[in-house]
Amino acid sequence: PALDALNTKITALYDVMDRSLGRIEAQMNSLADGDLTARMPDDLSGRFSVLAQRINAATATLSDLVSGVQNAVDRTGQAAIAISSKSSELRERVVRQSNVVQQNAAACEEISASVRASSEMLDEAKTSALDLRSRSETGRAVVASAVQAVSDIEKGSAEVSKIVDVIDAIAFQTNLLALNAAVEAARAGDAGKGFAVVASEVRTLAQKSGEAARDISALITSSTQNVAQGVQLVQEAGSVLSEITEQIRYVSGRIEESAQAGREQSTGVESINQLLAEMDQNVQANGQIADATAVTAGELDQEMAQTKTLVSRFRIKRRRARAA
Repeated sequence: PALDALNTKITALYDVMDRSLGRIEAQMNSLADGDLTARMPDDLSGRFSVLAQRINAATATLSDLVSGVQNAVDRTGQAAIAISSKSSELRERVVRQSNVVQQNAAACEEISASVRASSEMLDEAKTSALDLRSRSETGRAVVASAVQAVSDIEKGSAEVSKIVDVIDAIAFQTNLLALNAAVEAARAGDAGKGFAVVASEVRTLAQKSGEAARDISALITSSTQNVAQGVQLVQEAGSVLSEITEQIRYVSGRIEESAQAGREQSTGVESINQLLAEMDQNVQANGQIADATAVTAGELDQEMAQTKTLVSRFRIKRRRARAA
């Protein structure tokens, strides 16, 4: 009887172990098939009950892990798609920006060429203005010499006028003497006839000298008036020429300032061209980075698809989203 009782207990223990190991085997088969929804029953006893709880906890942890991986894969895949889309958009923007930069660079190059041409023209104008200024300075000096010469002529005309006055006075005195000589010759009778003829000739010469002196005096007076007008005109011309010289000096200075400003503008435009060239290089580099980012996003999307395929082998319970 004791042996039968022991045999009965061993048989019962074997049945419990067989049933427990069968359920554990079924749970492991479910895990091997990727089914993370299966759980060990809670009707086991003893150490098998503890083992079942551990297996269920491990299965729940693995289910949470797979669920988190699947969610991460989904989010990463969406992020990869978004990155790829944004990279494409960035690439399009980079291309448009590159075109704009190139257009601006071409426009700045045209402006630079125009500024350089204007600067060269201003340099030529500056040279011409300096030459004209030099000529005007020379002309002003010539006019000043002419004014001085005309002034000397005016002074000479005054001296000649004095000499003519002296000649006119001498002719008047000679005429008086000739008249007195004729009177005396008439008193002398026949003896003074020859002397009377001479006195008459002298008187005629004195009258002609007086007339010539008066004619010369009239001519000198007219010449003096003309010289005075010439002096006034030359002085006015000198004044106008001085004003022209000052204007030329002012214009020359303004041309020099404009030429300097043109050179500074040319330098500024060259700097802008260099900045645009650097900007274009940066834009091209950004384009390359965008292309590389798009390629990386595509590769990441492929990796996520493969990971999603691997994770999709596991079946888990989907949690319902909580109401906001």
